[in-house]
Amino acid sequence: MSKPIPDKYLTPEELAARYGLDSVHGIHRNAASGAWPSRKVLGKLRFSPEDVAEIDELITHPATRRRREAAPPPPPPRQRRPRQTSASPLRGAGFADLTPRPIRDRRGS
Repeated sequence: MSKPIPDKYLTPEELAARYGLDSVHGIHRNAASGAWPSRKVLGKLRFSPEDVAEIDELITHPATRRRREAAPPPPPPRQRRPRQTSASPLRGAGFADLTPRPIRDRRGS
């Protein structure tokens, strides 16, 4: 079922014709996401014979698709600090200190 591997670099249009696709949009999307191997040659998207062989394998055997490298594991959950207790025995936890404070002189002198 697979076609012979070409001996030259293919354009996305040639790859679409090879697999009978109507549009090259899916080819560009798969190449950009890294699902399909591809190369940039002089700023243009191209597929080497090795790339075409791997794409052929990915299309004909989708169950053996290579997975992208897994993202690094998430950092461990942060440990919660114990609740700070009040230094004053008169205040309970969760209450604001309402003792009067001295008035600051706002004039800068």
